[in-house]
This record gives sequence, C-alpha cells and structure tokens, in this order.
Amino acid sequence: MIKHDYETTFIIRADADEEEVARLRARLQDVIESREGQVMVFEDWGKRRLAFQIEKADHGRYLFFHHASPASVPSELERIVRIEFNIIRYMTIRVAENVDADERLPLALAAQKKRIARATAVDDERRLDRRGRRPTSGDRIKSPSPVRFENADGEAGGLEQTEDEDDASSVTDDSSQSDD
Repeated sequence: MIKHDYETTFIIRADADEEEVARLRARLQDVIESREGQVMVFEDWGKRRLAFQIEKADHGRYLFFHHASPASVPSELERIVRIEFNIIRYMTIRVAENVDADERLPLALAAQKKRIARATAVDDERRLDRRGRRPTSGDRIKSPSPVRFENADGEAGGLEQTEDEDDASSVTDDSSQSDD
C-alpha cells in the first residue's frame, strides 16, 4: 500500500476538559491506524493564544500528529472534524509522497527534537525576560500548560515548565536582593 508522510495540526476549543481532549486524540489516532497508517509523533502543544478569533475564541489547544498513512486518511480526518464540535480548525500538510514509515521515523524524531529545542529556548528566553531583560516579539504568546511530546514508541519527553507562582516568587526574590 502506498503511504504518504503527513503532518496534521488540530485546534481544539480551550474550554474542552482533559477527558474530551483524550477522547479526541484517541479517535483521531484510531482513524489513522484503522486505515493502515502509523502515527510516528504526537505532540500536545497546550493552550495558546490564537492569532485571530475563531468562532469567538481567543485561545485554543493544539494537537499535532506526524503520521505515515494512505491518501484516504486526510479526507476521513476532515470528515471527523466536521462532525466534532470541539475542533475549531485543522491543517494537514503532505511532507513527502510514497514513503516507507520505518524509513521516515528517524526524520520525524529529528524534527521533533528540533521543535523541543526551539520550545526550550523560548522558555529560557521567557524566564530571562521576567528578570528585567526587554522582551522580544516572539515572547508575547504564553502557554499556561506544559507542552507534551510523544514518539511512536510511546516514550514521552515533556518539557519541564515551572509554575507561574514559582517564577513570580523568583522575580520577587531577585528584586528584594537588588534593594540591599
């Protein structure tokens, strides 16, 4: 069977609870796997501010699937999206045509590592900004929930994100030291 390499991103309503997000993830993954596809990477990017309002929503929760599957899968995912109330936007990109999933898996994992490194760098910059450095334009969007990553083996590599309260106390500690 001919498979293509796809990246699919879904935006779910920000007010959807964890059970609903887990149900949607399982349903979308089941659609891919039931049609002889393979999910190579799954990432939950958390809640983020949208660039513009979608159906009167300012925030959304992002789910990302990198999968190798037949050409019928994106149309089936689109059909599911039309039925589901909590999915407000989606986008599927075909990365490569006529691929072997086992050969594409290392490339998918390498791309995932780059995304993790980029997200970690943004988190590091964000922490520096709270300590008095002038913020950059890329730091305006902040995610209240940590980003979670999984690869095809089911290994999860979440980014360690400190709580806002901990960051606030560290800023307070820094400012109290500067007063001395």
